[in-house]
Amino acid sequence: DLTPIIPVVERIAHKHTSLHITANLYGIVGKHLIQAIVDILGDAVTPEIGDAWYNGYWNLALIFINRERQLYDSAIEAGGWEGWRQFKVAKRVKESHEITSFYLKPVDDSKPLPKFKPGQYIGVQIDIPALGHKQARQYS
Repeated sequence: DLTPIIPVVERIAHKHTSLHITANLYGIVGKHLIQAIVDILGDAVTPEIGDAWYNGYWNLALIFINRERQLYDSAIEAGGWEGWRQFKVAKRVKESHEITSFYLKPVDDSKPLPKFKPGQYIGVQIDIPALGHKQARQYS
């Protein structure tokens, strides 16, 4: 019975989609997770225990993969998109000492934005030339 973990799966799936985590990445994570378990536990990881970890990981991964696919499809149907899209800051408002609101506008201006829902996450990806890669952060 997976009912107790549904709220946690839902929250993680929304975070994953806001960072554009895709199904192919689960194989990479799974490989390194299982290897880390073997590295830490050593001989305690018998073939049976290794298989149990592998199967457990993939059972959970498939739950995420399927739910995230639903979220991606739903976003596209609602006028959204899958993947990253460039935006610029159109307006910045200091709401309080601790809160600043950023109003974003699509750079391509090709289609209107879908309506937002309170509590949704937004994934922001910034190119950091000094590090040689992009860094993603999430905001609500």
